[in-house]
Amino acid sequence: MTCTVTPTKGKESTNGVFNSTAAAMEYYFNRLLTHGRTNLSYPKIGLYDLGRSLIRFADGGTQVFSEHSKGGGPHSNACLIPHLAQLVLFTLDTSSSPGFPRVALSKNAHVVSQTTELQKYLREERTGDIGFYLSASLILHSPSQWSESMPKFLRIALREVEVPAIALRLIAFTDAVHLALKSGMAKECLIDNLKEHIGKDEAFSGTFADTVTDLWEKRIRNIKTKNDFWDTVRWSTEYYSARSKGTQCRPAKFEGSVRKIDI
Repeated sequence: MTCTVTPTKGKESTNGVFNSTAAAMEYYFNRLLTHGRTNLSYPKIGLYDLGRSLIRFADGGTQVFSEHSKGGGPHSNACLIPHLAQLVLFTLDTSSSPGFPRVALSKNAHVVSQTTELQKYLREERTGDIGFYLSASLILHSPSQWSESMPKFLRIALREVEVPAIALRLIAFTDAVHLALKSGMAKECLIDNLKEHIGKDEAFSGTFADTVTDLWEKRIRNIKTKNDFWDTVRWSTEYYSARSKGTQCRPAKFEGSVRKIDI
């Protein structure tokens, strides 16, 4: 699927306007000025937008997609998630200071700063925009790091979100997105490889959306209790393992380790 709203490859834009990815991204952020101004950096804007996409799926209904995103349903909204992730990765990759040598994405100053902020948020389990930090985890965390942080995110969500079932669905959906987005990558799915992994095939977002929408329809949207949550996490892992032919990113001991943690 080629997305012309947030194109991940400028030359593939169907309307022929963009000659480069940089031009496509600049066009996207300039369009945002028609809705208001912000002093946030481009990567942070992308993370907030990605977080809002995750939160829509926590509602459990379908009307929310029309109300919040002004069109489409679960599948088309799921298709947007890889493009938003790619947008964040691109803006991080191009946000180095001019005149300085380009460094690996994992060593980029903005990545290091955002990683530190995420670590502090989780260490202190403090109040904040949980959608923003979940999207930061999606970009910055390896599968093993997500496994370790998910119970903390769950505690924060249950404390901060007014409806417990929505909190449970939010974390379960984010877990499914981690699985689908990083399947087939090397064990630790480092951020340096994630941008190339998402952008290597224009059909990626469609395949991704098929998987996460199926999981959402069959299990995630029906979560109401903690038992439902843990059963769905286990079911999602088994489900995706059966569908995927590539190397699985999730550590083999994931289920046992998180299910022993008191939330």
